[in-house]
Amino acid sequence: EKIHIAIQRLKSESNESNAFLLEGTIPHLEEMLLKEEEEEEEQEEYASIEDYSQLSISWAILGDWTAKNPIPQGEQFETGAQVFIEGLTDLGTGTANKHVTCEIGYSTTNSDPSGTDWTWQSCHWNGQWGNNHYYQGKTPEISTAGTYYYTFRFRIDEGTYAYAGTDGLWNGTSSTYKTFQVTM
Repeated sequence: EKIHIAIQRLKSESNESNAFLLEGTIPHLEEMLLKEEEEEEEQEEYASIEDYSQLSISWAILGDWTAKNPIPQGEQFETGAQVFIEGLTDLGTGTANKHVTCEIGYSTTNSDPSGTDWTWQSCHWNGQWGNNHYYQGKTPEISTAGTYYYTFRFRIDEGTYAYAGTDGLWNGTSSTYKTFQVTM
């Protein structure tokens, strides 16, 4: 709170001698304070969770929305997925949780996404959808034309990944991945 007051005072007493602070330091301090406030808010909203290792990902599904499919060579493919974690996503906090990791993965082979022929890229939290968290991700730019398989994977802290499928968690038969095309 004292830093907020100091920032306001510097802004109101703006002159040439503190112009440097206003141009460089103040925005940086405000950004740091905002991030700190968001982390405190997240801690409060998830305060009821005492042990994240007791939570598990029981459901994840690939979304229906894609930014564009097919995509031309040299562009990124963008889409989303939802995840449900009882005792976390159903709290309805409307905020991301730093203990949950989400990544979008793609491969040129029709294979188990836990294999080494998949490429993974971090995703960002996009919102609360009912009892689920929605994440959105983009692949890196893809330069080779062809068919690509994609899915999302989630994990809590350093736990085991759970993979999203077309009908709940990926199982390789009735709930698998989706495809996108890269054209010349």
